[in-house]
Amino acid sequence: MKHVLIWLALAVAFAVGGSSLDWIGYRGVVTHGVRVRATVTAVLPKDHASARYQYQADGRTFRGQMCPWPPNPPLEQLRVGQTVVVYYDPEFPGNSVLGDPRLIWRNEVETFAVGALLFPTILVFGWRHQSRRRRASRH
Repeated sequence: MKHVLIWLALAVAFAVGGSSLDWIGYRGVVTHGVRVRATVTAVLPKDHASARYQYQADGRTFRGQMCPWPPNPPLEQLRVGQTVVVYYDPEFPGNSVLGDPRLIWRNEVETFAVGALLFPTILVFGWRHQSRRRRASRH
């Protein structure tokens, strides 16, 4: 029972600690994002395989940087000046994603969920294994 409680505490700590990750910011873009055309301003294969882009919203120009997601082509096929698809949050027009926000959201949430489950599990099993080894060496 003690191990279960420790696992649960670690999982909650991981979830709370990870609440500031990007995936939370994607929520507004997913729920009511507006699709617009953007222009690639830089292709950065050595900077997290990302691209910089700019787009217009509410009469202003906004910029973003991230990995391209479908329906956009992969980074290797992007060129400066190329038109790409961006979704932005109309409440916060500077919050945008380079591709379909539902795909990005799903990937972020799945990755986070796997981490929230695996990280505490590995720690608790490692701790439990060490505890058993110490007890066995004492006897």
